Amino acid sequence: MKTLIGQGGEATNDDGVLLTMSTLTEEGVISVKNAACERLLNQRVELKMKSKKINDCLNRFHVAMSKPRDQKERPPCIPQAVLEAELANDEWKEDIIPEILDGHNVFDFVDPDILDRLEELKREEGIMQADVDDDVEMDGMELTPEEQKTLAQIRKNKSLLIQQHINKKSTAVTRPTVPRKFDKDREFTTKRMGRQLSVLGIDPSMAINRARSRSLSRRGQKRERSVDKGDSEVVGVMDMDVDTLNKKLRLMSRPRSRSRSRPPTVVDQKSKALDKARKSVKNRNKNARRGEADRVAPNLKPKHLFSGKRSNGKTQRR
Repeated sequence: MKTLIGQGGEATNDDGVLLTMSTLTEEGVISVKNAACERLLNQRVELKMKSKKINDCLNRFHVAMSKPRDQKERPPCIPQAVLEAELANDEWKEDIIPEILDGHNVFDFVDPDILDRLEELKREEGIMQADVDDDVEMDGMELTPEEQKTLAQIRKNKSLLIQQHINKKSTAVTRPTVPRKFDKDREFTTKRMGRQLSVLGIDPSMAINRARSRSLSRRGQKRERSVDKGDSEVVGVMDMDVDTLNKKLRLMSRPRSRSRSRPPTVVDQKSKALDKARKSVKNRNKNARRGEADRVAPNLKPKHLFSGKRSNGKTQRR
């Protein structure tokens, strides 16, 4: 297809097309583009029509055209009840709001009293805000300058405590326990803990007692020496309390007596079970197969199956 750019008019069906176009003023660019697209489309259609496969494509296309069956007219069917329907109010005929819109009943989404309730809510909100402002003014008027200064200091201390708690909480998990020899400044002491709890208004006695009980060295797990005859005489002479001896005797560990296993109720069942167990492992032991007590070391990814390149050919082994 030959395209000529120059002076001329509309596009024609001839091989040569003469159109007017200017890239400076962008005049005629769209018409040149449309003409070129139409000619390309016609050329492609002609090539398809000349191909041998066009017959197979045409067999798949079918355009159904309606034909009149008889001379009878069939207008749209509207029920008579709908034609004779009358509205309860004549003003509804000029109603700008439809009853049904996009398959939904419009009345379900319309609240006629919404503006009145909005104004009522605004009034209530204004009254509440005015009460809050009055309370703030009253608090400011009732407090003396010293009390205001004290209140500001309390709020400052409270914010500092909250910030310290947040910082400690974030590092509590990763924070190591400080040994006593490295605690040179004596920051972690029961006295300091007692002072801090007292400032907060908490009785520190239970916490201090618990910390002291945990800090004491535990008693050895070894069994103490038992009392022999000579010691018992000395104890008798010294009037040692008998309860101490009884307590030591109770603390002495003694192994429980082993109870003998009860024989089976039926001897024949036991012999049959043993014979069955021996027969079940006979073939396995004969073939030197792995048994229940053997250690298992599975090879889930054998080296000869998971190394090397997968070249062309059979993939029976790789």
